Amino acid sequence: ARQIKDEYERALVLSTLAKHFPQIYPEVLAAARQIKDEYMQARVLSTLAKHFPEIYPEALAAARQIKNEYHRALVLSSLAEHFPQIYPEALAAARQLEDEDDRARALSSYIFNGSKIFNNLSYDFWCEFIHTLSSLKRAKFLTKISESNLIIEKLAEVKTFREIANSINQVGRWFA
Repeated sequence: ARQIKDEYERALVLSTLAKHFPQIYPEVLAAARQIKDEYMQARVLSTLAKHFPEIYPEALAAARQIKNEYHRALVLSSLAEHFPQIYPEALAAARQLEDEDDRARALSSYIFNGSKIFNNLSYDFWCEFIHTLSSLKRAKFLTKISESNLIIEKLAEVKTFREIANSINQVGRWFA
């Protein structure tokens, strides 16, 4: 792993190893801190924070400094999975995205990463999520719906899920 030239790839491989060999944690943290790309650095730090909670404040600070709103929302969502105190901030970051496709991806990420709070999401959130999906172009909508099968399945009984899936397929044929 030390031979990998790309700083992000090296830090990512080292962080995976650190889960199994905690004694290399200082080296992994040093490698993560050397990553120049703010998004990549925040991703590695958030991955490390899941296994080494003492660096959570540093990972959160790195996530908050990401200039790209979409990338910031994704890293915050990832952190929120293990540090639920930032769920409101992660959700707010996803909701503020102006690009509808990015917002749909970030909200989906929030839902999948936030499985611990899945049942506590409000009706207003689901309305917003579905509205965001509905504003996408057909191809992206169908992609997001297929990615959202887990959401639909959790919200409905198996019979209802099958009916929804069949309806989506039928509507999709109208546009073929």
